[in-house]
Amino acid sequence: MDAVRIGQLFVVILGLITATLLFSLVAFARYFRVWLIALFGGARISFLHLIGMTLRRVDPNVIVESSIMAAKAGLDVSPWDLEVHYLARGDVMNIVRGMIVANKAGLNLQFKQAAVIDLAGRDVLDVVKTLVFAGRTSQMSAILSQPPPAQPEKQEMVDAVRALIESGAIEPSDIIKIIEEVTAVQRH
Repeated sequence: MDAVRIGQLFVVILGLITATLLFSLVAFARYFRVWLIALFGGARISFLHLIGMTLRRVDPNVIVESSIMAAKAGLDVSPWDLEVHYLARGDVMNIVRGMIVANKAGLNLQFKQAAVIDLAGRDVLDVVKTLVFAGRTSQMSAILSQPPPAQPEKQEMVDAVRALIESGAIEPSDIIKIIEEVTAVQRH
């Protein structure tokens, strides 16, 4: 090889290294604060997971804050589950708040159950409060069958779920299984 070719190769390699370092610096600067908050808050979220969230169009701040709230309350909620629910246009923060209230009231509300309630158009926190104040811990199907607040974007799903429950074609526990299957498919 002549000196010109070696010089050109050197410039190309130096350019690639510089671009890689610049990209790494930008990523580090953008996500370091959020990662540090997650780390000291007790949330199990890696630096690469934060970058992946942005690529999947998930707000990392919402997932980190929800994960910290869940961790501080002693709830075992995966950041992946929170992310999937966020992508399904669910209210992640409200679900975690509802689970915290349910936990403090001695109710065994699992994340998947809370996700079903939220995606059915119900406010999870209101459902939990209703269950606590009414003293009923096993009547989620009755709560699900009540008319939801006006939310046009979720109305078709709510109507379909309500019709399935009323017809006896499906039980609320079956809805949870369906959500679990969809969640498993979305993860892969």
